[in-house]
Amino acid sequence: MPNISDITGYTWVGMDFLNLPFGVTTYNVNFVSNNTNYSSFTLNGVQPQINYNSTQVYEEMNYWSNNAYKTVIFIDGDDIDNVTFISWLEANGTLTPSSSQLSVDLTTLSGWSDVSAGNHTLKVKAKAAGYRDSALSAGVSFTKAASGYSGNISAYDTLSGNGTYTKIKFDAQPISDNDYDSYVNTSGILTGLTAYSNKTKVYVWGSYDSLIDLNNPGSSIIIPTNGIKINNDEVISGGSDYSTSIEVALTGDYTISLVYHFQGGSND
Repeated sequence: MPNISDITGYTWVGMDFLNLPFGVTTYNVNFVSNNTNYSSFTLNGVQPQINYNSTQVYEEMNYWSNNAYKTVIFIDGDDIDNVTFISWLEANGTLTPSSSQLSVDLTTLSGWSDVSAGNHTLKVKAKAAGYRDSALSAGVSFTKAASGYSGNISAYDTLSGNGTYTKIKFDAQPISDNDYDSYVNTSGILTGLTAYSNKTKVYVWGSYDSLIDLNNPGSSIIIPTNGIKINNDEVISGGSDYSTSIEVALTGDYTISLVYHFQGGSND
């Protein structure tokens, strides 16, 4: 009896010289050899020779026609568990389980968007109907780059000046005055988004002294649009027309406050 009962997924490497049985027997198995798919493996002890389908790959006087034919990867077929065939394979070469590599682009998987930016370790568990789950595989490390920043948006009243308004748009320059993502009017009413995610920059415009306040833990950056720099606060010039909007790069998960009642030149 052979040591293996089913050669599905096994690789056979034949010896240089083979002992062919008497007679001619064709085994119906699907396999790959020399980068070609075959569906029959014929042992011909009369000639004597071996054929893969109609291709003669071995002849007793001249041995293998190409050493690449010595390696066979079995897939399936009616005789994939034929005891006589498997016994002959074992006696005339080596049978080992085939190893295969499967490459997967993680970014194409449905859960990729839920994976946070940073370093992660991936482990795989095999599952199949009617079979017990495998143990987790060894871990593979991967890094997901940050695609942008996230945070909340609110209105902020400085109570320090006349009524002003501020508008913002994320990641693309506005094409009209109404092309905004969030807007605070002179009464402090916030319209549009109250949160953002995966953004890299914001465009700001509004009344002459409009500003946004990016509050990062441990710091406060004032960005009014009157072109004056005050102490450690960054001030950028701008105007009331969308075409004069100012681009501000986001470098963290800020809470963005759209300020109203602001007068240029003051601090928060």
